[in-house]
Amino acid sequence: MKRFIIRLAYDGSAYHGWQIQQNALTVQQKVNEALTEIFRFGIETIGCGRTDTGVHASDFYIHFDAPELPKSLLVRLNQLLPADIRVYSLYESPTDFNVRFDALSRTYRYYIMSVADPFRNCYAWHMHRSLDIELMNRACAILMQHDDFECFSKVHTQVGHFRCHIMSAQWT
Repeated sequence: MKRFIIRLAYDGSAYHGWQIQQNALTVQQKVNEALTEIFRFGIETIGCGRTDTGVHASDFYIHFDAPELPKSLLVRLNQLLPADIRVYSLYESPTDFNVRFDALSRTYRYYIMSVADPFRNCYAWHMHRSLDIELMNRACAILMQHDDFECFSKVHTQVGHFRCHIMSAQWT
């Protein structure tokens, strides 16, 4: 078996996050179904992280194992996947590479709009009052003084620690 990496993006509006859940539609479910249809045997993917219900990903990586790649896999995947999930690239990796545990960093962006925009409702939060950006950035500076985030984490998982190095946190 060989390991393959896929770089994709998705609009999470219609999904209950990335990871497969019982009784809920997820992005991973749709990707696994499309890959299984192409390969004609069960394909299970691993994602570089998790997203919550309604959250979007513009640069998300997954891996899966298969003996070989069928021709035109990228094109076929994008034909089978719904329009709110797009595959950008596909390549082979070492078989011991894991997109979740070998990731070097992750970036999260949150958008707040001061004016309601019906075309961006799913991508930004509309705030009705003005924001104190200076105060928000002082809070970010406090956050950057910490590296143990166990209180925000799910416990009893495959993760061996809850330490994260925050490289940047700011509001603009």
